[in-house]
Amino acid sequence: MATTTTHAPAGIGESGLQFAAAPQAGPDPSGPPKSRSRLTTPARLWAALIAALVAFLAIGGTCAATLATRQASETHAAGSSEQLVQNVNELYHALAEADATAATGLLVGPVQPTRLTDLYNSDINQAVSALSTASRELAGDGAASKQLSNVAGQLPLYTAYIATAQANNRLSYPVAGAYLHEASKLMHDQILAEVQSVADEESAAQRSGQAEVTGFPIWIVVVGLLAATVLVLCGRELSRSTRRRFNVGMLWGALIALAVVIWSLVAVSSAANAANRAQADFDKVATTLWDRDSLALADSYQSLTLVDRGEDNGTDAQAQAKALGNVDSAELTGDAAALYTKLRQQMHNVQSAVDGGDYSHAVDLIVGHGSQPSPNTLNSDAAALDDALVKTFNNDQASYASDANSASSALSGAVWGGLIGGMLAALAAAYGINRRLAEYR
Repeated sequence: MATTTTHAPAGIGESGLQFAAAPQAGPDPSGPPKSRSRLTTPARLWAALIAALVAFLAIGGTCAATLATRQASETHAAGSSEQLVQNVNELYHALAEADATAATGLLVGPVQPTRLTDLYNSDINQAVSALSTASRELAGDGAASKQLSNVAGQLPLYTAYIATAQANNRLSYPVAGAYLHEASKLMHDQILAEVQSVADEESAAQRSGQAEVTGFPIWIVVVGLLAATVLVLCGRELSRSTRRRFNVGMLWGALIALAVVIWSLVAVSSAANAANRAQADFDKVATTLWDRDSLALADSYQSLTLVDRGEDNGTDAQAQAKALGNVDSAELTGDAAALYTKLRQQMHNVQSAVDGGDYSHAVDLIVGHGSQPSPNTLNSDAAALDDALVKTFNNDQASYASDANSASSALSGAVWGGLIGGMLAALAAAYGINRRLAEYR
């Protein structure tokens, strides 16, 4: 039997067997494999640790810085600014009272009583002392220093005019009134105007300082919210990396940080309430100081109406009425209110005598007779009212100091609480995360 051999076609291996070609690999329908994070677990824990430390320290630092800034503002407002307001107002009052005393002295006669001479010299010395103190305290304020420098340069000219007026008055020369009027014009139009400008600036600075204490603590809220976001992300990362729901250290750190924020906000609120009370007290103090200044100014113009004897066309009388009207009578209570009513009546009586041409009677209504102070005169009533205002000032000043100290005290403890609390929170977080890191060493 013949055997038939089948030959393999070219391209087939020696085995004589034909194999089908392997199918080509197609694209993976699921897409490219997802890449794993390049950070190892310890690296992610270190990143969470650093982020948590920054967040906790930011909370503590922001709270401490905010409270420290407010405490510094309160201290400056209650100390430097408020004291400057008093010094400048004392300067204003002493100058206005000196001018009133100088004018009154010329009304008495050629030889003015010793008590008026002593009072004038005392007022000038008090003004020089207050000017020196205010100039020293305001050495860093260019505008205020320039204004007080102008006052210092004009004050000797004023006293020279008054000395000349007194010398001519002793000789019964009518020109004494002209020198007095020139001195008063310098005092009212230039010297007191400069002092009032400085007083207004310092009052504004005091109010600005108090406003910083009562403002909303925006940075505590903003930094607290940002830190809370960071801590939430850190907590999620720790939960994924360590397979634990909570990290004890982070939890304690978050509780401490929350306590710091709450404590700071309570301190800010408490300080703001005390600062608001202090500001109300300061407004009363400023009103009382302004009332004293206005009364001294009115007294000065009242005496000038008699010196001028109508030759000024009623200008001094109008200025006197305006100064008297600047007194905030609605805030006067007790003896001060009764004395103010009496003083207004006395000034009205003096003006009626002047309008009637009875200048001798008008002088008697102002200073009385003789070298000794007379009761029931305009001068005696003005002095009594000034004493009552000083008592009111002292009471309001004591209340201001108490409330300002309360505001500062509320902030001082919380400053250290913010610093220490922030560090404790950071240490707690570092301890908690470090324990998880120890598992990879």
